[in-house]
Amino acid sequence: SDRPQLPAGSRIEPGVSGLAELTEMGRGIADDVKDITSQLRELLIALNQGGGLLSDMIKNPEFGRDSLQGIQQTLDSVRRTAEKLEKGEGLAGALISDREYARRQLTSIQESLDRLKNVLARVEQGEGAIGQLMVPGGKGDVLLENLLAASADLKSVTDRVNAGTGLAGRLLSDDESARRILSNMEKTTKNIESITRKIDTGQGTLGAIINDDEVYRGLRDVIAGIQKSRIGKGMIHHYQKKGAETREGEENPEEEAPPPSDNP
Repeated sequence: SDRPQLPAGSRIEPGVSGLAELTEMGRGIADDVKDITSQLRELLIALNQGGGLLSDMIKNPEFGRDSLQGIQQTLDSVRRTAEKLEKGEGLAGALISDREYARRQLTSIQESLDRLKNVLARVEQGEGAIGQLMVPGGKGDVLLENLLAASADLKSVTDRVNAGTGLAGRLLSDDESARRILSNMEKTTKNIESITRKIDTGQGTLGAIINDDEVYRGLRDVIAGIQKSRIGKGMIHHYQKKGAETREGEENPEEEAPPPSDNP
């Protein structure tokens, strides 16, 4: 016989027979089929009860057709976008297909980030106007205090206006005073308009001086003649002195008058 001979005293271990192995495999397959069947049963129950998107698509053909159409449109859009990217169209396509362009853009982005980082670092160190505003106890606190003070002042003014105090308050709260003030302003405006119209048309002395060259030249000649005349200059000097003495007396009324002279 070609079979090897066992030495004396050897022991043969019992093994697993082919039938037992098949039985074990069948048992595992049966368990898997049982689990699958259970899951299918739960799914069918859910579909019959009308739960979930799939159930709506099965029971409502119109809904299912619209849903599938929407999915198809989404897939078409994705396909077109992918084709554009492959062709290098658009910014994303250029970044994918053109390495040099992508490198330049990434370099530019990195430089911008570096500059932003430097700016933030300077702000944290209190440099620049924004940095000064961020420093505790610095210009930012002073500015805030000024804004609060200005806000308080503005509130005080608005409170006075609402209470009818002052001209603005009277204009807003007192209709009679507002009408009277506006009427006076209108009259004043009309008077000014009348005066300026008369001056423009040459009426009156001022209008004649401004608009009539002959009157202006005549007054200029008279003044020039008086300045060249000894008598005229003496009279001007005399009356200037008298006017100055009168003005000083009015400004200092408490000063004692000089004692009367003994000479009659």
